[in-house]
Amino acid sequence: MICDNNHGGHEFCPPPCPICPVGPRGPQGIPGETGTQGPVGPQGPPGPPAPPFLSAATFFSTSSSIILSNSAIPVDSGGQTAGDGLSLISATDVLIENTGVYLFSYYFQGDPIDGIETIACSLRLNGITVPGSIVQSVTSPESSIVEPAVSNSLILQVSTPNAVLQLHNSSGSAISHLRGVEGFCSASLTILRLS
Repeated sequence: MICDNNHGGHEFCPPPCPICPVGPRGPQGIPGETGTQGPVGPQGPPGPPAPPFLSAATFFSTSSSIILSNSAIPVDSGGQTAGDGLSLISATDVLIENTGVYLFSYYFQGDPIDGIETIACSLRLNGITVPGSIVQSVTSPESSIVEPAVSNSLILQVSTPNAVLQLHNSSGSAISHLRGVEGFCSASLTILRLS
């Protein structure tokens, strides 16, 4: 390196020179080649298992009583709950204390009266029919199916605390039971809180 300063009579000094000013930055060099990929690291430990549900309940009816048209269906013959926030507060009403996402599964069986031959049920939350919950089955008077059954499952966001859920006869006629063994299930409602 040629030095403009006199360092004891020498024209060159080893960089960096303590006396000479720093020169301008040079242009960026050409990037080097990409290095080889390193080895895969060890697998981390598994996380804790997620709970299958936060709370659950099932209620059912073995009653053979007539269910009037446009009325709630009793589910008070028996049932079981796990966790908190789900309870049967009357023969037809299930109290959902907590907001969240729920899975509802339900079943209804019976014989339509008045020759309409349509059995249908739905879910009502706080007195309002849940969209997508109406299911039906239609038979003819000559059909060998004396007591048709309907069932359905759906996931619903419950946004209001202390909501009341009902299984509802949406058949347009009263529903009776002509056949059945002792203790047969004529209606059921199962609830799982997912989040």
